[in-house]
Amino acid sequence: MGFCSEGKGCAGAGECKDRKGEQSERLMALIDRLYPTRRFGEPSGAIHEGGFARAETAALGRRLSRELRAPVYFVRGGEDEFCDFLYVLCVGRHPGGITAVAGAGERPGERLIETPLREAYLRVCLSTHGRLACVQEVRARLDLDQDRTVFEERPRDGVFDKVLLARFQTIIAALIDEGIEHFDMGMLDKRPLGCDDVDYEETFGAPSTYLNWLFFPQPVTTTRTLLLPAA
Repeated sequence: MGFCSEGKGCAGAGECKDRKGEQSERLMALIDRLYPTRRFGEPSGAIHEGGFARAETAALGRRLSRELRAPVYFVRGGEDEFCDFLYVLCVGRHPGGITAVAGAGERPGERLIETPLREAYLRVCLSTHGRLACVQEVRARLDLDQDRTVFEERPRDGVFDKVLLARFQTIIAALIDEGIEHFDMGMLDKRPLGCDDVDYEETFGAPSTYLNWLFFPQPVTTTRTLLLPAA
């Protein structure tokens, strides 16, 4: 969670430090089990054990939509990603611009002609490695450019907007209740010690983080821009 003062003047500083210590140990244990060679791109055969079934992901999406009173959209991860996504629309109105990417359900259609869409989502990343999750704030825009639809999303390395904080906390509570292990983005955005990520660094120009080993390979704040046929 990005909305944190690192425990300065916080009554819960001790508890927070203990939780971060536990998460750090857990992350290293996951790397040891899933990547026994400790080399990026060389997962063990256990890498897809215990991941989320499509029905479970759909049920979680319905629960979040009900408890948050907000639209929730499913987006399947790419071939090089190790997770699927649930996008919770927090700023904007249904159907959200992400539906142009998801390729299912209603699309923004004529609303896009009237005005470009500016939206905010909480993106729940559900790992295929097991019952692991993390949450990011994502800002998105959808515009018409001549005969094309331009979709851009800008993820942040945590949740920073105070307007989103209450919903973020509700999501975390739901994940815990479902027996899903949630990791703070601040912990995931650290480089695993003693791991070989030379190939990763050559590709992306920066060291890998736990996030890249457990959820998706691109750096945490990578902007995505897609050009699609106009709706």
